[in-house]
Amino acid sequence: LLFLILIGDIDQNIAHSFVSSFADDTRLLREVKGVRDASALQSDLETVYEWAVDNNASFNDKKFEALRYGSDETLKLSTSYTAPNGTIITEKPHLRDLGMTMSADGTFSQHISNMCQSAKNMCGWILRTFESRSPELMLTLWKSLVIPIVDYCSQLWNPSKVGEIQQIENIQKVFTRKIKSPGSHDDNWQRLKHHRLYSLERRREGYRIIY
Repeated sequence: LLFLILIGDIDQNIAHSFVSSFADDTRLLREVKGVRDASALQSDLETVYEWAVDNNASFNDKKFEALRYGSDETLKLSTSYTAPNGTIITEKPHLRDLGMTMSADGTFSQHISNMCQSAKNMCGWILRTFESRSPELMLTLWKSLVIPIVDYCSQLWNPSKVGEIQQIENIQKVFTRKIKSPGSHDDNWQRLKHHRLYSLERRREGYRIIY
């Protein structure tokens, strides 16, 4: 609570950018069409640095990162931003923000790839840790440990490419095949019906409608 009170006015003197904070993560965002806009963003960064000094706080210079959208490579090469210690802030093609991987190309392909790997890792952990393959146990573990990974923020990254949709769907397809039940040898759609599960694509559609 004290920390939230401390950072409550971090954006008070920001003139040109939008500031967003969550816990101890702070982001400055601004549309940059030219060198003048880049200078305005750097000015707002300097304002935040001054705020830290005034409030006896400090930023971790090693964690400063920049993500740029857009195709103006000349502008990207001719402008840069500096951290409080004067070093150039490293530009990244992908940044993780509140559990989401944001990419400079404006797509969520990298996030989907990372999410699928995390879900597969969790499935592997479940299969190594629990010997039983009973439907009750397997479905409980699936719904409580894996589904939150593949559902998280899906309203934002929901894919339209067939390959990415199938890549995500295969996670559930492979996992349900491990369940020992009368319907375990059926095709994927019959297994889902037997276990009363929706496809992951249908779940995302439902979340988007609700949202």
